Formats: sequence, C-alpha cells, structure tokens
Amino acid sequence: MDETPSRPGRLRRPARTGTGADVALGLLLLLLVAGALVARLLDSGMEGWARSYDGPAGQEAIRRLHRRDGDFIGYETATVLVLAAVAAWARRPWTAALLLLATAALVAALVAQAHLSA
Repeated sequence: MDETPSRPGRLRRPARTGTGADVALGLLLLLLVAGALVARLLDSGMEGWARSYDGPAGQEAIRRLHRRDGDFIGYETATVLVLAAVAAWARRPWTAALLLLATAALVAALVAQAHLSA
C-alpha cells in the first residue's frame, strides 16, 4: 500500500482543485459579499432618507443607522477573513486572494463609514 494512514483526530487537507473552479468560487463569494453590503447600505440609505424629515429625532435615528452599518461592515469583514482562512487551508489560492481583496474593500468601507459617522 502506497498510502500512509493518517493519524486519528487530525484533519486532512483536501486535494488541490483546478484553477477554473477556484476562480469561479472566489468570484461567487466576492459577488455575495458585495451584494450583501449593497443591499444593507441601500436599505439603511432609504430608511435614513425617510427619517431625514423627522427633525432632531430623525437625526438621532440616522446616527443610529450609521453605527448599525459600521457594526454590520465589521461583522462582514470578520466573516470574510474566516472564509479566506478556510480557503487558504483548503488549498484554493485564488479564492483566498479574492476574499482578501474583498476584505481590503470592506476595511476601506469601514473607514469611510467611520468618517461619515463622525
């Protein structure tokens, strides 16, 4: 037998997949991340626009929306980083690279959101 038995209790790394499947998975996850962010910001933007006519109470509601958006972007950034780590462990370098690119974009969005909220 050529195959060496793996030690019990240890996770085996999966075999490396083809580049096409790797890039396709990375692009799919990138589009899902972008879609979730756009949907969330569009929802908050529409709610903020509706609250803008409420006077001082509306301004406080808009500040709460900005904080909530910042929290969402932070959670999404952490989730994408975990997915990038899993992709790197699973030997999918293009998926990991695209997810790290999405993480960089989310960090930029988080910084922009912090500046808008201040």
